[in-house]
Amino acid sequence: MLFDLDGTLVNTIDDIVSAINKALVEEQIEGIDSSIGKSVVGNGLRNALNKTLLLRGDSVSPQRLEQLYQVLLSYYKDHPVIFSKPYEGITEMLEDLRVSNIVLGVFSNKADELVQKILSVLFPSHPFRFILGLREGLPRKPDPMGVSLFCQETGVAPKETLYVGDSEVDYQLAINSHCQVALVTWGFRSESQLRKLDEGIICDTIVQLKRRIHAV
Repeated sequence: MLFDLDGTLVNTIDDIVSAINKALVEEQIEGIDSSIGKSVVGNGLRNALNKTLLLRGDSVSPQRLEQLYQVLLSYYKDHPVIFSKPYEGITEMLEDLRVSNIVLGVFSNKADELVQKILSVLFPSHPFRFILGLREGLPRKPDPMGVSLFCQETGVAPKETLYVGDSEVDYQLAINSHCQVALVTWGFRSESQLRKLDEGIICDTIVQLKRRIHAV
C-alpha cells in the first residue's frame, strides 16, 4: 500500500502557499491563495513555483528560478508544519492498516527532507516501512521508479500494490507502474477533474478508501 503525501494523507496547502509567497516577495509579485496553490502543485515545488510565476506573467531565467526556488525551499524547511495536518480519519485508518499487517509506504514528489520532517511531526509513531521523496538522481512521479523501489524493498508485487493519490500525476504513475490506484476527492484536485480520469477509482470518504484498500 503506497500513499501520496500532499492532498492525500496531509493537507499541506497552506504551508506550501506560504513558502511560494516567500519566493514571490523576492520578485515583488503579489502572493497567491490556497485555491491557486492547489492548481499548481503535484509535480514538485520547483514546478509549482514556475507555474505560479507564469500565472503572474513573470517568466524568469532558469538561473533566477533556481534562486527563487532556494528561497522557497529554505523557508519551507524551517516552517514545514505550521498549518499542515492529517485529513480527518487518516491517522486512525493508518493504525487500522498497521494492525492488519498491511505494508505501508509513502512516495511523494516533495523534497525527501521535507517528506521526512512532515511525517515525523504529524505521524511520530508512523507505520511506514518505505518513505521516499524527491532525491537527487531519482526521477519524479509519474516515472515508475519509486514504485519499483517500494516493491523491491518490501517484496510486494506491483499488481498487488495500491497507490493512493489525489491527482492526474498519481493516476499516470499507477498506469506507468502497472499497479492499482485509488484517487481521493478531498485533496488538491476537484472531484470533476478526477472523475474524468476514471470514475471507478474514486474514493469520496475514508470508508470508501478502506474498502478499496482491503479489496486489493
